[in-house]
Amino acid sequence: MYDPAVGWIKDVSWWNGLRGQEQRRIWLYTDGTLWRVEARQGPSGNNGERPIWRSPTGTEAEAHALAAAMRARNPGDDWREMPQAWIE
Repeated sequence: MYDPAVGWIKDVSWWNGLRGQEQRRIWLYTDGTLWRVEARQGPSGNNGERPIWRSPTGTEAEAHALAAAMRARNPGDDWREMPQAWIE
């Protein structure tokens, strides 16, 4: 899945099933060696965009554990993995 000519690629994403201001998404990226977790944070600003929180991790397991912990903080949300076609 990783192509060194491309750089960072999305590996997997989750969505909480909500729309608008309540919508949350979490992404895992890899560059083939390192992993990074990203998530939208807070309400939208004047331009309609929410800031993106980023955290580098050393391994795929650490990235998945961090994403799982983030989803667990919002247990009422209907977290689901997004189909690969939606995240590319």
